[in-house]
Amino acid sequence: MIQDQALLLRAIPYRETSFIYHILTPHHGRLSLLARGIRNSKRRLQAELAPLHHLHVQWQQGRGEMVYLRDAERLQPLLPERYLLAGQTLLALAARLFHHNHDEHGYGELCAAMEALAARSDEATALAVAQWVLSRYIAKDINHIPCP
Repeated sequence: MIQDQALLLRAIPYRETSFIYHILTPHHGRLSLLARGIRNSKRRLQAELAPLHHLHVQWQQGRGEMVYLRDAERLQPLLPERYLLAGQTLLALAARLFHHNHDEHGYGELCAAMEALAARSDEATALAVAQWVLSRYIAKDINHIPCP
């Protein structure tokens, strides 16, 4: 069983009773976890997996590339309620920026962007600042691409 802190990027219904959760972790990068039977379960697991909260998750490697979610606990919220829509915008941007791999990028960058968002009083300015924080990741990556 593997465990780590996480941020939930997306939850996608899968078949009739399951979900696929896309998460960012500080030590394992972006992962897709299959939670089988969660939609008709009496377990609290589905309620614990909330976007815009710090999470503590446990998963188990299955056969091949399959990874199964075993447990999750919701920790403190990332943002005050007034920034929930802007936070969802950042999650969507992060889902496009950080791809599935074993790269550890994503978690720290997204946390920094959420902190930048929460630190401002004007939502429009706050979102622009937070997007700029995430865009610094792209600039770092561009500098490592060799030019022909």
